Amino acid sequence: MEKNTFTTLEWDKIKEILMTYCASSLGAQKVSKIIPLTNINKIEALQIKTADAIELIRKYSFPPLYGIFDLKSIITRLKKHAVLENIDFLNIADSLRVSQSLKDYTAEYEGEDNKVVEQIDKLYTNIRIQKEIERIILDEETIADDASKTLFNIRKSIREKTEEARKKLNSLVKDDTTNLQDGFITMRDGRYVVPVKTGAKSKVPGITHDVSSSGQTLYIEPMVIVEINNKIRDLEIEEYEEIRKILKDLSEMIFNYHEEIENNQYLLVDLDFTFAKAKYALEKGHTKPILNDEKIIDIKNAKHPLLKGKIVPIDVKIGENYNALVITGPNTGGKTVSLKTVGLVVFMAQAGLFVPCDEFSKVAVFNDVFADIGDNQSIEQSLSTFSASMTNIVNILNKANDKSLVLFDELGNGTDPTEGAALAMAIIDTLVKRESILLSTTHYSELKLYAMSTEGVQNANVEFDIETLSPTYKLTIGRPGKSNAFEISRRLGLFEDILFDAKQYISKENRDFEDIIAEIEDDKSRLDNQLSEVNKEKLRYQKLIDDFNNDVGKRREKAEKDIEKAKEEAKKILYDAKNKSKELLRIAKSQKGRSESRDIDRAYSEINEKYKEENKRYETKPKQTRKNNKIIDVKLGETVKVLSMGGELGVVQTLPDNKGEVTVQMGILKFTVNIRDLEKTQSEIEKEKSKSSYKQVMRNTAMKQAKQELDVRGLNVEEAIIEIEKFFDDSILFGLKRVEIIHGKGTGALRAGLTDFFRKSKYVDEFRLGNADEGGAGVTVVTLR
Repeated sequence: MEKNTFTTLEWDKIKEILMTYCASSLGAQKVSKIIPLTNINKIEALQIKTADAIELIRKYSFPPLYGIFDLKSIITRLKKHAVLENIDFLNIADSLRVSQSLKDYTAEYEGEDNKVVEQIDKLYTNIRIQKEIERIILDEETIADDASKTLFNIRKSIREKTEEARKKLNSLVKDDTTNLQDGFITMRDGRYVVPVKTGAKSKVPGITHDVSSSGQTLYIEPMVIVEINNKIRDLEIEEYEEIRKILKDLSEMIFNYHEEIENNQYLLVDLDFTFAKAKYALEKGHTKPILNDEKIIDIKNAKHPLLKGKIVPIDVKIGENYNALVITGPNTGGKTVSLKTVGLVVFMAQAGLFVPCDEFSKVAVFNDVFADIGDNQSIEQSLSTFSASMTNIVNILNKANDKSLVLFDELGNGTDPTEGAALAMAIIDTLVKRESILLSTTHYSELKLYAMSTEGVQNANVEFDIETLSPTYKLTIGRPGKSNAFEISRRLGLFEDILFDAKQYISKENRDFEDIIAEIEDDKSRLDNQLSEVNKEKLRYQKLIDDFNNDVGKRREKAEKDIEKAKEEAKKILYDAKNKSKELLRIAKSQKGRSESRDIDRAYSEINEKYKEENKRYETKPKQTRKNNKIIDVKLGETVKVLSMGGELGVVQTLPDNKGEVTVQMGILKFTVNIRDLEKTQSEIEKEKSKSSYKQVMRNTAMKQAKQELDVRGLNVEEAIIEIEKFFDDSILFGLKRVEIIHGKGTGALRAGLTDFFRKSKYVDEFRLGNADEGGAGVTVVTLR
C-alpha cells in the first residue's frame, strides 16, 4: 500500500480512535502498526475474530482485560537465571490472573466455533504460582514475613532487638534533659542515635555518626546500645540474604514455565486488540463486510468514520457492470468525502475492522489503493497544483493494475479546461483498459458526456438543492449532475442580460446536454412525487382494509354476544314455564281422581318432552375454532375456505411469508390472514386424493434413490445456489423435509453467502448450523417447506 494514500485518507486517525478502546499500552502499540492486508483468507479470518468477539460481548458484557504487561525483558532475564524483582513477580501474577479471569469469562460458552474462545482456551494458567507470588510479594517493596520460616524468625529477632534499643534510648532521653538537644530518638547510617549538644559530648559516651548543619548538635550512638545496634545490623544482613534466596527460588520455579508465560503475553495482547475492534464496531454500529476478490464494491449507507454530527450516508456500487465512476456536483457538496469514504471503508475492511455501512455491504480486496486528493501544490518543489497532481498521477499510472483501487479528486483540474478534460478522459481510458477500479470527481461537462458514452464508465452526482442553494451530500449513481452556475447566479441577483450573454459563449452541444440533464432532473422529481403519492394511497388503502377487517370482527363478536344473550333469555323463559306448568299440574292432580291423575301425568310427560326439544334449540354450541391445527399447502389462485370469515370462499393471491401470512381475495376485497385460518375446499380435497396414489408410488420409488445431503465445497456462492435449488426441487418431489448442505468451514464466505440465500429462499422453512455429531459449522441443516 502507498504511504501517501494512508496520509491522504487520514488512516492514522482511525488508528488513534481504535487505540482508545484498548485496555493496555501493548494493545495500543499493536493498533499503531495495523495496516490493510491483501490476502482475502487472512482478512476474512480477522473479520471472523472480530465478529466472534462481538458475540461474546453481547452475551457476557465486556471481558476482564487488565494486567497485560510487557514480559519480554523479564523472560530474557529468567533465561539468564537472574533473580527477578518484586515488580516482575507482580506483573507475572497479573498475567496469570487475567488469563484465569478470561477462561472464567467464557466458561459457560456453548455456541458454535468461536475463534476468540479458542484463543482464550490456549491461555496458560497456574494457580499454584499465582498464589505463591501473592503469598510472598506484598507490593513492589515488601516481602511477606511468612515468605519463609527463617525470614519470619529473623524479622521477629529484629523487632525484639529494636524494641530493646528503643527502651534503653527512651530511658536515656528521659533521664538526661541537660546534655541532650531534644527529647527524641533518630537514626543515622541505619543505627539508632540521640541528638547531643556539642559542648556535652564527653557527658554522653558513644560513637558520633553525624553533625547538624549548624554544628550545634551531634548525633551520637550511646555505648549502651552499640552492641544491640550491631546485632540489628547483622540480622538485617541475614534478612537481605534470606529474601534473595526466597526470590531466587521463586524465579527458578517460574523459569520452568517461562515459555507458557511468554506465549500468554502474545495471546493477551492479541485479545486486547481483537476486543478493541469489537468495542469500536459495537459503539459505532459498524457491520461485517462481505469480502470478495472480484473487485466488487457495493456499500450501503456508508458514513465517513471520522466525520461528526449529522452525516448523510452514501450508497456506492462499482465493479460489476462498470469499473469507473465519474462523480460530478457542486463545491463543498461531498464529492471528496465520498472518495475518502470509499477508500477508508476498503482500508478498514482489509485491516479486519467492521465498516461504517449497513449489513451485507460488499467490499473488494485490493493489492493497492492509490489516491490523488486535495490541494497538491508543492511550495518546496516550486510545483503548481496541476504539476504536483500530475506528478502523483504519473506515479499512480506506473503502478496501478487490475488489482488496484484508484481515487482521483478533480482529475485534470488546474490547467486549461479543454486540455484538462482531454487528459482526464485519456487517464480514465488507460485505467479502464487495465481493469483497475476507479472513482474520480470532476467539474468538466466533457467527462459527463464521456461517462455516458464509454463502456465500463458510469456517471454519478452529488445532489444540489437549488431552492436552498445548498448541497444535499447525497450521492446518486447512474446520471450526471446538472451544472448550477447560472441558476445560482440568477438567484443571487446577477442580471439576466449578463446570464443571456454568458449562455451564448457555451457551445450548442453543452447547452443541449445541460437541458437534457435538466429534463432528467425534472422527470426524476415528478416520478419521485408520483411514487410518493402511490405509496400514500397504498397505505390509505391498507388502512381501509384493516379498519374494515376490525369493524367486521367487532360486529361479528357483538352479534354472537347478542345471540348468546337471547338464547339464555329464551332458556330462562322455557324453564320458568316448565316449572309453572309442573306446579299447576301438581295442584290439579291433588284435586282429581286416580284415572284423571294418570291423564295429568301423561300431560306432564308431554310438557317435559316438549321442554327438552325446545331447550335444545337454544343450547350454546361450543365455538368452532378459527385456526387449523394442521397447516395446509396452498397454491396461487387456489380457492380455499376462510374460517375467520365463517368459512366463506376466497382465492389465494400470495404464498405464505415467513410469518405464515397469506393474501386472500374475497369478492372485490383483499384480506391478509394466517395460513392456519385457511381450509381446503371439498373439491380440492378430492383432487388431491386422486393424485395421492400416483405421488405415493413416485415417492416410494424415488425415496430409494433420494439423497438427504448435498456437498457444495469448492464451489463459489453462485454455483452452490444453482446446485442447491435443483437439490431442493428433487428433495421436495421425494417428500424429504430435512436435508443437509455440506459447505465446510473454510473462510466462512461460502457459509455467509448461503445463509443469506436460505434466509430469502421460498424453499426453506427454517435452517440451522449442524450439531457436533452432524458436522458442526461446516454443515447447515435445512427444513423444507
